[in-house]
Amino acid sequence: MNFNMDSTAYHSVPQDSHRSSGSPPTSLEITASKTQPSVNGSPPHSRPWRPGHHIPWPAFLALLGTFCSIIASGTALIVSNHRSINDWPKGISPTVCLAIIATVGGISIDIAIQEGATIAWWTKSLKRGTIGDLHREWAVGNNLWSAITKWSLWPVNKLALAKIITTVCMAYGTLLQRATTTGLWDKATNGDISIQIATDLSQFNTTPESTFESDTGKASNVMSPWFVNIIKEYGANVPILSDTKGCNGTCHGNVQALGLNGSCSVVDTTSIDWAQEYYDRNLTSATLFNISFPILQLPSLTLEEIDPELQPQIQFNVTFWTPDQPNFAKHAASHGHDAGNYSFCPGTLTTRSCTFFVDVVDYPVTMNKSTMALDSENATFKLSKHVDRSGHLEWEKLSGFQVAARNLFASSAELTDPTFMSRWGGGQPGYNIVLWNVNTVGGLASEHFQLPPGAESNSCSQGYTDPTDQIVSSISRIVFRTAVAAGLAAPNLVNYQQTLHVQQTTTGVVFISHYPFFWVAVAIMFLGVVTVAFTFHGWWRLGRPVSLSPAETAKAFNEALLRGEHTSNADIDTLLETIGHREVVYGEVVIPADGKQPHSGGVRRILRFGHPDEVRAPAREDLFD
Repeated sequence: MNFNMDSTAYHSVPQDSHRSSGSPPTSLEITASKTQPSVNGSPPHSRPWRPGHHIPWPAFLALLGTFCSIIASGTALIVSNHRSINDWPKGISPTVCLAIIATVGGISIDIAIQEGATIAWWTKSLKRGTIGDLHREWAVGNNLWSAITKWSLWPVNKLALAKIITTVCMAYGTLLQRATTTGLWDKATNGDISIQIATDLSQFNTTPESTFESDTGKASNVMSPWFVNIIKEYGANVPILSDTKGCNGTCHGNVQALGLNGSCSVVDTTSIDWAQEYYDRNLTSATLFNISFPILQLPSLTLEEIDPELQPQIQFNVTFWTPDQPNFAKHAASHGHDAGNYSFCPGTLTTRSCTFFVDVVDYPVTMNKSTMALDSENATFKLSKHVDRSGHLEWEKLSGFQVAARNLFASSAELTDPTFMSRWGGGQPGYNIVLWNVNTVGGLASEHFQLPPGAESNSCSQGYTDPTDQIVSSISRIVFRTAVAAGLAAPNLVNYQQTLHVQQTTTGVVFISHYPFFWVAVAIMFLGVVTVAFTFHGWWRLGRPVSLSPAETAKAFNEALLRGEHTSNADIDTLLETIGHREVVYGEVVIPADGKQPHSGGVRRILRFGHPDEVRAPAREDLFD
């Protein structure tokens, strides 16, 4: 195919054919004469074509800036996570840092796609194609709508895909801003604090001193006013006030203080049927539930030393009835009751005995500046050491615990006044049952009451659960509360002072990183970087730095390639209808040195677009006009 063009179109500087020979040369002609090569020589100031020599540093640095933005944003989120807002300089918060980082990342990816569009356009120009192909490559790299409407799925238009994804990267900044918020956070540190708490009986009186000497041999049955207030606070569940120094938040640790040391054991288990006892022996009362706290005996005044293990400060007994499932059986005539069907209620009567001493135990506790609480649901705690209570007065100081426990927990439930009744129903044979009056004293008798399925109320089948653990746990907490109150009442007593190693938790306003938003932002930017990097493919084939400047692209086109009838004022769509199908490629074009025919003299080698049949690919180190 012969793609002839007007020879005047190949002149670098057009000749003015209308100027007379005697007229002075124009400035363009003077410039042309200075750069006009000889026929056999090379242009004196021409740049050599050096593929791979001109690295597109702006493009690669823009990608590097994008990567640095991703790394910096992740670092900011990691460093700021759970850090107090007060740890950051005023005006330089993580949100400000992330805004700056996102701006840098957005600018970098925008520069990268612009450089990629330039490289992609010029590398495409080195391949055989049409003017329409070059226009589409330019359009998808500069306009999102063109990228969406003109891209192809296969073969994939890398530049269009990169343009679409880098536009989505605009969400990068918004996602990073959502990746950090402020909120409350608990920060745990280890440290030492000091507290005042009773570990001996220096200032510890649960009974009035006026009742210490007793001629009856019995322990005091009166509580001191100070101890009465403690019991009232326990009943009202008032927070335990403490004297704690050095705890600025919530502190967790172990403290030594007066507490319970002892145990409970089952002393009797009896199987019995109250109904049968009534039927056979006319039993008129039965104890189903009982909690008793006896008045303790004072230690013997004649002993020079009292064994602390023989003189408990708290002692009580628990009896509770556990019924089996009621049953019906044939009863023989006895004590005035006829033979026939009778309702029975077998079960077990259990008795437990508990003995406790007041010694020093290890409590797990939770504290703040002014209050303290047990940090365990246990009823008793590990023994640390015994308290010196070898004297009569030391023992008496603790006897108020028995009085308080009796007032709080003593309870009973008793069946009395049995009544003989007959029952019929549902076509079943009639049967006889005995009903009782139930007399209860104390709150625990009602709290631990149970009625098995199928059992009648006011019958001997009603039962009770074991209250022992509840009682022991409650007394243990009363002793602990009393020990803390004694320390608070004696702030300067050295032997009540303790230093504790605790874990301190402080609650403050911190920055909280939400990494899912960060990972979405990273994924978007990473896709942007990858797709933009593909647009750099082939940069090493370019022999000089390139741009999409109108001057550079206009210089590369021959006017004859773009010539069309009535197109000088045509819009781009109309123009492409005329010239878009013309095949072009960018490379070396040889034209006559005098702008006429090649056989008339020397030739000029220039780089520009031309028909693929008339263009040669430029070689390394080639020089051109």
